[in-house]
Amino acid sequence: MLAARLGLRHASEESVARVLSKPAQRAALHVAGLDPTPFRVAEAPAALPAAVAAVGVPAVVKPVRGAGGAATYRVTSPAEARVLAERIDPARFPYVAEHELQPHPDLVGAPWGDYVSVESVVVDGVAHALAVTGKAPLAPPYREQGGFVPAALDADAERDVVDLAARAVVALGFEHGLVHTEPEA
Repeated sequence: MLAARLGLRHASEESVARVLSKPAQRAALHVAGLDPTPFRVAEAPAALPAAVAAVGVPAVVKPVRGAGGAATYRVTSPAEARVLAERIDPARFPYVAEHELQPHPDLVGAPWGDYVSVESVVVDGVAHALAVTGKAPLAPPYREQGGFVPAALDADAERDVVDLAARAVVALGFEHGLVHTEPEA
């Protein structure tokens, strides 16, 4: 790594790999007691309907790594999971199916979206929040439409999401760098 050769502090390869893998993230957050969201990995299209059935509907189906919302789908029935499995290029697998998160009651209300993100700098494994970003409502199926700072949260809700984001950083073993976290308060 260039950062190591230059003597700069950086996240370990292991923590970066964990942060980049949605199943590894979920597993680490489960172990830490921070995220009970059911998830299953579908290694191939034929496994997708069973993965969705295991987590329950509505479900969110997305690539194991990367892609943001560009390849993320909402599935509301086993039949939809079968159709989706036929539509996705087999070369794009594996995919992860997660039970769809429900909006947090403190974060719902027009014209804002029902989730926020926490932008932090991490030094020696400790997250220092720089901003809590409010979000515009998602466009179907899960396409972000923008954010704004500061988020429209009361002080208690903001403190809760900042604390949860910091605990997630610890659970993921991320040591140094900038992180964007979307905590479920």
